Amino acid sequence: MGSSPLFIKHKQGCPIQVDARAGRVTVRGEDRTDVAIVRGQDYAGVTHDGDGALTVVSGHGGSAALEVLCPAGTSVTVGTLSGAVELKGRFGAIRVTTMSGRIEAERAMVADLRTANGGINLGTCEGACRIQNRTGRIYVGECGTLEAFTDSGSISIRRAAGRVRVRSTSGQVDVGGSGSEDVAVQTMSGSVKVRLPAGARPRPMVRSLSGQTTVTCEQGDDCWIAVESLSGKIEVVSG
Repeated sequence: MGSSPLFIKHKQGCPIQVDARAGRVTVRGEDRTDVAIVRGQDYAGVTHDGDGALTVVSGHGGSAALEVLCPAGTSVTVGTLSGAVELKGRFGAIRVTTMSGRIEAERAMVADLRTANGGINLGTCEGACRIQNRTGRIYVGECGTLEAFTDSGSISIRRAAGRVRVRSTSGQVDVGGSGSEDVAVQTMSGSVKVRLPAGARPRPMVRSLSGQTTVTCEQGDDCWIAVESLSGKIEVVSG
């Protein structure tokens, strides 16, 4: 039989930080008032600062897997050198940094997700969203404002309600814009598609040195769509 969960009193509204080196980290935002460590609890280190912020450190030199349950809406920071990070449920501000590992998050108010090597998948970010990796696919379901950067990997944004800024060295870019907020995309090599709602009348500024450019929506002053590519097809469409 496994060890019993480690239950920790938690001051409402205080953030949580989780640190590991090479183990998988899972944090779940649930309908609860305390914090529980249900995996890796036998070796984890736990500290509180004077303001009530909680820090959980993985055991076995940081290589043990961790699973932490916390109140929904909590702001969470996760740092790891090598290991997948999963944030399941609803969170406040989230910040995840890893050198090598996949990042997945379901829902947050604000998100800052960074990995050198690994894909990033974010379901919903209600406010500002910043995503960065070197290699690996970036996917965002819905977000407010967005900044996304990658060296080699595709970027897919289903819908952004705010301004969008994307930079990619090589990889396909697909962005669903609001039709009222500006979209800026820069890429060296890779196709770019910007999708806008039906009836949107943007002012496009698109340029590709060795690729076809297509703008199918009626032009106007609703927003700026600025796309630059050295070698890649560019499409701006609505509907």
